Amino acid sequence: MQGVSSIFKDESKLDMSYVPRDLPNREKQLKKLKNHFSGTLSQGISRHVLLYGDIGTGKTVTAKRFCQMISADAKKSGKEIKWARVNCMDHLSPNTILSAVFEELNIRIPERGFSDEEMLDNLRRYLKSRSAHLILILDDVDAHFKKYGCRFIYSLTRFNESFKLKGYEGLSLILISHDNLLERFNPATISSFGHTKIEFSRYTCEELIEIVKQRVNLAFYSGKVNDESIKLIADIASVWGDARFAIELLWKAGKIAEENEDPEVTPEHVRAAKADTYSVITESKLKYLGKHEKLVLLAIARKLRKTGKAYLRTGEAFDVYNVVCEEFGESPRKERQFLDYLKRLHGYGFIDLKISGAGERGRSHLISLPDIPARVIEEKLREMC
Repeated sequence: MQGVSSIFKDESKLDMSYVPRDLPNREKQLKKLKNHFSGTLSQGISRHVLLYGDIGTGKTVTAKRFCQMISADAKKSGKEIKWARVNCMDHLSPNTILSAVFEELNIRIPERGFSDEEMLDNLRRYLKSRSAHLILILDDVDAHFKKYGCRFIYSLTRFNESFKLKGYEGLSLILISHDNLLERFNPATISSFGHTKIEFSRYTCEELIEIVKQRVNLAFYSGKVNDESIKLIADIASVWGDARFAIELLWKAGKIAEENEDPEVTPEHVRAAKADTYSVITESKLKYLGKHEKLVLLAIARKLRKTGKAYLRTGEAFDVYNVVCEEFGESPRKERQFLDYLKRLHGYGFIDLKISGAGERGRSHLISLPDIPARVIEEKLREMC
């Protein structure tokens, strides 16, 4: 039987379905949603909105957190707002979307099934019997739209009018897509849906650090993930501004540390997690490097492995490079040539370079390995040099 983890306090807090109470750097979008649906909360007025942006920018978690909040607020005033989220990648057709809604709401479907019209009528009866309002989140709605166009979305925007619903009961929509889908709606659908949209931009590195820190506090025991690991995770994920990827990296790094029975999550675990998830470095690419490019990369990998840190300065790297050259019987190149090697390695995707300010030899850079663990690179390069 597996023992209690010494790393994870609550691993479920890193699950993609988990919705934190607070959403760092998405307060603005939550405020817009609250304002847009204020009439829904007070009077049951139907409202519709599109949330759009790249993968991992917080659209789904923001929609879910908002629905949790508005549902709780309605309950306090003796009203009922139900909500359901359906991923259109998994439920493409109108019938499968409605079936998923029924499952979320625990509405029984007979074995023979229902037609789309019967399902909509049964949904009307359900809402009317409870005097409830439903907010339906259609996630990845792009997939449905690509095959079925506007017809079903239009019918949902006309739900209240079609079934002559009055009072608090009714249906509102939150659509989630990667781009501004409203630009592709026909005039009738736009007229009925409205023009309200909320954009979700990519997270910056600083914003990702805040998100990762929040999940570290929720999921890990105190002191189990050091600050350098957090910064490295954010650096890697900031290329895409993807919080989902950052959280996945954090979880995988934690699992690697746990499997190795290491006391904490280090940058080396993060690099191993990145290599497992998405690596741009291959052995064949290493073979194409020149002799001194390999020696420079070996020096960087060795220093990072020995120190256990996420970054080293160019001056430190140059010193280790000189030692490595002596080890392999090579004459070290001058510092200017060494800096050219760094730029090439950065261009090839082997290392990341960040300006850190003034160093001992003038302007300094921070060097990190974004993909493969330092240990793995060191082993491969020792065989090649």
